[in-house]
Amino acid sequence: MNRINLKNKSPLGIIVANGLLQKGKTQKYLANKMNITEGALSHILSGRYNPSINNIYIMSELLDIDIGDIMNAIRKE
Repeated sequence: MNRINLKNKSPLGIIVANGLLQKGKTQKYLANKMNITEGALSHILSGRYNPSINNIYIMSELLDIDIGDIMNAIRKE
């Protein structure tokens, strides 16, 4: 079973973590699909960096998360 640490996660990080858990995927898998390092993904999920439009689309498609929900989470950061 995958375990994802929610410590230091932003609103976007929590949404993505839940999506990863539901799909049984890891942050490493998502980083590879987004063509970024795991460190860069960690920065996105903690709210330090905003994802590119392309990476927002990839997260939405891979994790079945509505793009509007992703955008709302980013705005809350």
